[in-house]
Amino acid sequence: MDFEINKMYTRFDSRDIQQRTEELQSLGDDLTEEERSELNELLRVREEVDSGDWDYGMTFIAEWDFADYAKELANDLGLVSDSAEWPLYLIDWTAAARELSMDYVSVRIKDTDFWVR
Repeated sequence: MDFEINKMYTRFDSRDIQQRTEELQSLGDDLTEEERSELNELLRVREEVDSGDWDYGMTFIAEWDFADYAKELANDLGLVSDSAEWPLYLIDWTAAARELSMDYVSVRIKDTDFWVR
């Protein structure tokens, strides 16, 4: 698997982190310094989030993408419709995301903040 948390990944799953962690751990003493650093970062994230839902998949959403995520979630829940112009263009999705974030925790990974629930 070629998974690396960086600015290209706006959303990913805890199972991606788990798979990459297991790959790195399987290398044992053959880890490069960069891989060892990555492994430590992934283990820290797992410990920081510390949820029983980890193995079932927890979605990590980059902070800069969270307003779009809030809009998509509202649409998926049937609270708004993409086909409606009004009042959709009046909704402050940044404010909506801020309210939504109260049900999430923030975790910093490689200089990027991610929201996870």
